[in-house]
Amino acid sequence: WLHANGQGTGLVFNSTTGAVTGLTPTFLPDLKQLVALAYSHRVALQVTLWSFDMCKDEGGKGYTRASVVSDPDVSKSYIDNALRPMLQAVNTVGTKGGRGGVLWEVINEPEWCMKSTPCNTKVCVEDKDMQSFVAAVAMAVHEAAFKVTVGSAALKWASPTQPPADSFFFSDANLLKYAPASGCAQPTLDLYNIHYYDWCFDKTWGYDPCRANTTYWGIADRPTVVAELPATSKHYSAAQLLSCSFNNGFSGSLFWAYNDPNFPIAPVLEPMKAFVKSVGDRASYDAIVTWLQ
Repeated sequence: WLHANGQGTGLVFNSTTGAVTGLTPTFLPDLKQLVALAYSHRVALQVTLWSFDMCKDEGGKGYTRASVVSDPDVSKSYIDNALRPMLQAVNTVGTKGGRGGVLWEVINEPEWCMKSTPCNTKVCVEDKDMQSFVAAVAMAVHEAAFKVTVGSAALKWASPTQPPADSFFFSDANLLKYAPASGCAQPTLDLYNIHYYDWCFDKTWGYDPCRANTTYWGIADRPTVVAELPATSKHYSAAQLLSCSFNNGFSGSLFWAYNDPNFPIAPVLEPMKAFVKSVGDRASYDAIVTWLQ
């Protein structure tokens, strides 16, 4: 996670307009070091720029960073003065540039700060503004020859199969519709990225990667990763979450989280090792990097 809520995370803001004017002095060297370390340990990075927390006033500071999404001028200032320098810097790391092992995620669980969903943040942005912001970031990422995704909170908002899904916010059609007029790169996503927690479970309608395959969900046209899973579920073992999603056509899984004491990671370590051994090269670092390139 890079900016997360946008409060004290490497960005420099104009205190009057909220525009992003640049990055703090150590930000780009730190980011390049992170990518270099990942390369040296054969780890691929999914770099998550923002989270729905940007629409909260965390810490009671009296402001949010929702205008980065809702105000086109502030969005552009972020892309021009922060994102593009980040992309350029990462592309200088290693012999193949950052795209050899880095995937960019525009925002984590944006649905929690969008008006047509159960928005639970201080500020709720218009759906079309979030779609436009995602499209604009995706265009900039593609111009730098990287791949890009969005971490949707659930299949509920990331599937054309309705019902049980409610919407498909970041479909190609929606991103093309709300993309800024400027720019020449595609505003669409390279892979789908959905999350699953036990609130998504229901025997008859649940937003559950174990319940049905990617063809049923209408997302088999490109890879789909289950990018957050609970380390401990009331309904599935860790081994079941890994195997059932993979057998249903999902392209991989990430458990939440290595550093969150509310979701201890220890129970999934052995199941993960066994799963990776069972699928072999399809789950290898080299396979991921080849796809990213």
